[in-house]
Amino acid sequence: MMRLGGRERVVGEISDGFLLSGSEAEIFTVWKRPSYFNVQSNVRYSVEQLAEKGDTKFNHTSGGKVKGAVAIMAKTFLPYAFFQKARLAELVKLINSRNYDAIVLTDLTISFAPVLKRKFPNLKLIGWVHMDYEPFINIQYKLYKKELRKAFIYLDKVIALTPNQAKGFQNLNPNVTSIPNPMPAVIKKTNNNRMKSEIKKMLVVSRIDVHHKGLDYLVEILKKLKDMKQDWVLEFVGGGPVAEIAKFTKMIESAGVSKYVNLRGPLPGTEVSEAMNESDIFVMTSRYEGFPMSLGEAMANKLPIIAFDIDGVRNVDIHCNAIVTVPFGDVDGFAKALSSLIGDENQRLRMINSGIERAKELSIEKVVDTWKQVLAR
Repeated sequence: MMRLGGRERVVGEISDGFLLSGSEAEIFTVWKRPSYFNVQSNVRYSVEQLAEKGDTKFNHTSGGKVKGAVAIMAKTFLPYAFFQKARLAELVKLINSRNYDAIVLTDLTISFAPVLKRKFPNLKLIGWVHMDYEPFINIQYKLYKKELRKAFIYLDKVIALTPNQAKGFQNLNPNVTSIPNPMPAVIKKTNNNRMKSEIKKMLVVSRIDVHHKGLDYLVEILKKLKDMKQDWVLEFVGGGPVAEIAKFTKMIESAGVSKYVNLRGPLPGTEVSEAMNESDIFVMTSRYEGFPMSLGEAMANKLPIIAFDIDGVRNVDIHCNAIVTVPFGDVDGFAKALSSLIGDENQRLRMINSGIERAKELSIEKVVDTWKQVLAR
């Protein structure tokens, strides 16, 4: 955990939110590198992984008493099963040295639950899932679905991101609830000239994963938009595996839209906010999402949004109409709706105002309060 990604970011946000609320929280990770995001919480790195690199300066697994939740994520470049025993041993050692009230296992590390429950029967185990049941079991973690299905019964509670996603996991554990991801505080947009600019700047903030993030759809949409007589450019913020970047770049070139697309790579948080400040429309073409924080960040940065109508997007936009949604996979409809949004300043302003109100509803303080209520039961 703690690499670049939406899930990693929200783990840090929730953990820091516990700290701000007066509770204590820590993050356990097998990643040697410091967090990509600015995290105030204590990050405890796996000694086993550090020893492998001959580096111990990030070893923070000292004793003490901690109240709160421990967010757990463990994923490496090597096969998961290869490191499973070593990670569990480090985690067990850490739990023995601390006094945790709850362990929050995210996604794949839910498979740790059977061992943890046997060793610590009185410790509350929470499973935190970040996507729909089907992509979770059959796409993202299909190699581990048997062990994950068995592990869910050892959890005291499962937390999904939306009510619909919660229903999907009820067949694995009936004690399921949903808590949405938080949204950043609304910022003051300093670049007030963008609305009047003739060339509209669209923005995508996404990991480069062609299938998951629907980047094949995005390229087809841009290809169609190119012929609609609108002046636009697309800023793409995000990185990914070398093979995926090469694949995406080739798709852009083959579609003849290279001159309209600026691949900026991953940026620090402050520069992402600057990119949003310089943009007019936020675009998302994902096939599936849990409760994407990038949409909340776009709302907080006063950007209208267009996206496919998937569960995660639908729940971000609930009751607020800050997002233009298009039936999933309808690239023609998406291109037409995007072209219309580019040319309609009044619609963009209405959406911006709606998004501001939605961002206020899902402040970090409110979301963490819900988390604390769930952990207390």
